[in-house]
Amino acid sequence: MQPARFASYDEAMNYLYALTNYERGFTYKPRTTPKLGLERISKLLEFARNPERRLRAVHIAGTKGKGSTATMVAAVLSHAGNKTGLFVSPHVEDVRERIQIDGRWVPEESVVAQMNRLHSYLQRCEAKEDGIYKPTFFEVFTAIAFMEFESEGVDFAVAEVGMGGRLDTTNVLDPLVCAITPVSMDHMERLGNTLAAIAGEKAGIIKRGVPVVCGPQEPEALGVIREKCTEMDAPLYVCGADFAARRDADGTFSVGTWNGSVDRLRLAMPGEHQLANAAVAVGILTLLRERGHASLADEQIRGGLAAAFCPARVELVRRRPLTVIDSAHNPASFRALLSALRSTFRFNRLVCVFAVAQDKDVDAILRLLAADASHIVFTQMNNPRACSLDTLAAKAERLGYTDYTAEGDLATALRRAEQLAGAHDLICICGSFYLAGDARKLLKDAAARTDEQRT
Repeated sequence: MQPARFASYDEAMNYLYALTNYERGFTYKPRTTPKLGLERISKLLEFARNPERRLRAVHIAGTKGKGSTATMVAAVLSHAGNKTGLFVSPHVEDVRERIQIDGRWVPEESVVAQMNRLHSYLQRCEAKEDGIYKPTFFEVFTAIAFMEFESEGVDFAVAEVGMGGRLDTTNVLDPLVCAITPVSMDHMERLGNTLAAIAGEKAGIIKRGVPVVCGPQEPEALGVIREKCTEMDAPLYVCGADFAARRDADGTFSVGTWNGSVDRLRLAMPGEHQLANAAVAVGILTLLRERGHASLADEQIRGGLAAAFCPARVELVRRRPLTVIDSAHNPASFRALLSALRSTFRFNRLVCVFAVAQDKDVDAILRLLAADASHIVFTQMNNPRACSLDTLAAKAERLGYTDYTAEGDLATALRRAEQLAGAHDLICICGSFYLAGDARKLLKDAAARTDEQRT
């Protein structure tokens, strides 16, 4: 039962984590867990006096790249002097990463204050007064984000869709611009088993008359998005047709749009796939600029993109041996990751530390890793959805891949990878946001201990 008031951050978070949390392994079962949908978040936000209606928002869906794109857009808007809120998910190390204003995580005291604003509503839900399920973890945290953005008077709120789009909690927004980054097969158990079905869920964020910026898409997905835009009378701008990024001879890149070109751009996040994300970001910013929502100089776009950073996106965390952490967790993101490793770093052998959720296309991911990795160290992550070591080993054997080791403890798995990797090899820790977060903490702690020993 919930306390009378939340007296501390830990108390508030303990209550939140006890709510249904699909990210931590809950699946829908009729009459036992909440259905996906907008009813609960709408009632919750109504109690909070609908802060989302007063936000000047950018709303971004997609299978891959939406978090990076959202971060790029927010970084540019902040760099241009706008107070900018950013809502992304999931987090890597700390749940407060999900709610940022001008790059700073939401303070613990603000989470407590917003939870206490919702307190009486949550009490009524506990008593089932409203006749509906109490909100989920993600719904409450979304409400906290929108309430915090309104309280802090942000000029813009950039929100990444959690999953899908049509029924996603963030789809209560009435944005200035929508965007859909590349769509691929993921979350099939909830979004559908075809690319067209998944694209239809993503396209559910499109609002009447609101312009849509679309990243590179397979024809099947693009057709669905075009049809939805026509239905909603929403102007559509497509990567490759209306805007595109290109590499320039001096190592920078340019994005040409329907309204001119922005050149001499650089990114802090490596990988060719980030150019497509940057192109979508520039497309969004171009619409905000040409429609009078934001005053943005090209130099401000350059500065914001150069500063934009997401943890666990081809993130180099150690140089000897080269050690990279990435949150890739589906075949499309693994293809992008492996391409980025080859184009960004020079190394002899690739040693992977790998764990993944059992509901992912594990066979397809392993086929990609087996083609590039000299050795894979399978391990476990702290998530009930984790694929077991026995299952990973059996799948690898069926593929004919035998250069693997299985270590149930992540710290042991990292030590094993270090033993296997030579000075000119690369260790890549990949497969899940949860694995990335745990590995990041372990490597930070190890580096801190080394620094202490040196001093």
